[in-house]
Amino acid sequence: MITSSLQEIAMSKYYFFSGPQSGNVNPTLAIAQGLVQRGNHVIYYLTEEYREVLESTGATFRSYNSVLKNSFGKSLTGAQSDRDLQVSAPWINSNLVNECSIVVPNVLRDLDTEAKPDAIIYGQMALWGRILAQILEIPAVLIRPTFASNKHFNLLETLHKRFYNEEQRKERTLTFAKANKEMHDLCEHYAIKPFPVTDAMDYGEALTLVTQPRSFQYEGTTFDKRFHFVGPCIMQRPDLGNFPFEQIESKPTLYISLGTAFNDKSEFYNMCFKAFADTQWQVVQSIGNRLKVEQLDPVPNNFIVAPYVPQLDVLKRLEIFVTHGGMNSVMEGLSNGVPLVVVPQSGEQMLSAQRVEQLGIGLALHPRA
Repeated sequence: MITSSLQEIAMSKYYFFSGPQSGNVNPTLAIAQGLVQRGNHVIYYLTEEYREVLESTGATFRSYNSVLKNSFGKSLTGAQSDRDLQVSAPWINSNLVNECSIVVPNVLRDLDTEAKPDAIIYGQMALWGRILAQILEIPAVLIRPTFASNKHFNLLETLHKRFYNEEQRKERTLTFAKANKEMHDLCEHYAIKPFPVTDAMDYGEALTLVTQPRSFQYEGTTFDKRFHFVGPCIMQRPDLGNFPFEQIESKPTLYISLGTAFNDKSEFYNMCFKAFADTQWQVVQSIGNRLKVEQLDPVPNNFIVAPYVPQLDVLKRLEIFVTHGGMNSVMEGLSNGVPLVVVPQSGEQMLSAQRVEQLGIGLALHPRA
């Protein structure tokens, strides 16, 4: 379905861009792979840590140094109310404009020695893709890995109204104004029509791929023909470890993960130890690389605790998935028919959790540590 949508452009060479964060990168992998398998040349620009997985798609990888990659995942331990959640899109600031200032000239230098692409494909936070498409006057395809926005449902406005107090809204308004001025100047430098940085959350290209079902999107029936709800885009990722699958083959298994951005919560992991220790459950708990197992309470005998878990393979063997509610994890869980218990760590994940409950496909719990 995705490749048939892209086929309308009938191009053979694509430049591909995404923000340097797993939640943005993972939904693009299957799309890049599908284009390569159809005989297209895909050149994917991203930071070095994604080289292996991107090259596994068959794409040509080109790296750059990012100012954004360390801007994610400032987890709020011990959240006691909705207001305490890590709220909307903290990466929409001057760093996003700085990233554009890094990537755009890098790509333009490459074009001194090669033919320009037929089209650009870019993820929602990779505004440098939109800039380059306008500079080069070529088509652009936008990928939205989270909820899309229109006049009936605006993600950024919803998050601000629900999860920001008045002081926070004023602060964000100033942050946006500063970044918008910088983006305006950058666009003028390249002689293209300026646009605001908040377009990262609510813009739609003539072809916009939303990597979730229309039924999961808030106000999904109100979106026009620019928006193609292509459903989960999942590519099997390389297994970088030796996971003991034999331990979860014969027991009811519960998998716990807070994803890659909000996984530094030792209190939460210890709470899970207390809740499920010495029960019938075989528990798999992914803790990321910010914490060491030694920093946690003693691991119960029925737990497998690891920095990295091959999530796609584990999901095929589960009874329940306890997740932070990142859209990728939600879509991967649903694709495998696994009931979800969502413990959101951000405002956007709270909206995903509520949608899971509304559709009767899981439960939402408050993020108390």
